[in-house]
Amino acid sequence: MNSQITNKFQLNFFEFDHGFCESKFFSGHPEYLNVISSLLMLLLTIGKTDNLIFCLRINGISSMLYHYYGTIGFGIIDRASMISVAISA
Repeated sequence: MNSQITNKFQLNFFEFDHGFCESKFFSGHPEYLNVISSLLMLLLTIGKTDNLIFCLRINGISSMLYHYYGTIGFGIIDRASMISVAISA
């Protein structure tokens, strides 16, 4: 019984999650436009120090990884970083 419950909640970090609109209109994965916009968000925080800025940097990095690789694990990290930005704002 215990193993059945545990198997339902196992997560493969590197399993492909899903594609967004960009991957449907362009060549699929990686989603280059989303990666570039995440990189811009990261670059805009250079030279600034604040708790919110730190959270935005983490979000920029995690969002770049998620939209480049498209895996569930990076998707969870990306979503968690968005929550941290919302809480620190």
